[in-house]
Amino acid sequence: MSLFPPSPPGIYEYTEVLTFHFLDPLVPPALSDESADVGKVWAFTLKTYLELDKTGIVYWTLVHGCPQRAKLFIDWKMELGREEFMSSLELGNLSMAWNSVISEPVHSAIYRLPWGGHRGHPGLNSSYDTVSTFITFNFPIVVIGEDKKKLGQLISQFARSILQSPGGVVSSYCTTGWGVNSTLCCGIFRYIGIKEMQSFLQQNRLFEELRSVANGTEVEFMEVRCYDHGWQGSVDKTYPENLAFFASIGKLGWTT
Repeated sequence: MSLFPPSPPGIYEYTEVLTFHFLDPLVPPALSDESADVGKVWAFTLKTYLELDKTGIVYWTLVHGCPQRAKLFIDWKMELGREEFMSSLELGNLSMAWNSVISEPVHSAIYRLPWGGHRGHPGLNSSYDTVSTFITFNFPIVVIGEDKKKLGQLISQFARSILQSPGGVVSSYCTTGWGVNSTLCCGIFRYIGIKEMQSFLQQNRLFEELRSVANGTEVEFMEVRCYDHGWQGSVDKTYPENLAFFASIGKLGWTT
């Protein structure tokens, strides 16, 4: 049972995770270079998603140890909003732009995650010398009923064991959720370091138990950028330039 309240209608429906695999391993680090062709496409991609009235927060992640991979986590406000976008000219233009630089079709997975309010999803944060860890379990069949309940309890126990471990950043909590098709589930955790998390997972009985019933398990260590203030004109800008300044004025009781 989630400690977070359910999202109000029209605020959050689910999160789509898009995974991009590139032909050239030098491409993902260059996505911030808006003078390069691939950087222009990436900026166009982020701008498109962030300016949709159907989306909320968007996260861009690069994956440690996988130089040819990048991900977008996109919060959709309504299922209908995504369905309309999937048949839109905007998506068609994006798909055409990516065809020349990706090595395989963009992979999409959709999860219903607990709604954490406007602060976003706990765990999708890699600041202050921590790493965001994205763990996915794929199951061979649709998981329903009592089986889903038992697996859900096991995943909750696993999540608690991570947060209570020496490397767990407890104050950040975590995010866990099921895919909309109930064949996969995920956990997103903020941890003190990659080696520390790898060592913890190697010794964790609950992780091994989940791996034994899953058809496939993947652990990705991500560096995350969170765009929770919309499109700010550049992929390097995640918040308004004067946000901190005006916030400090407000705390002092000044007006502008």
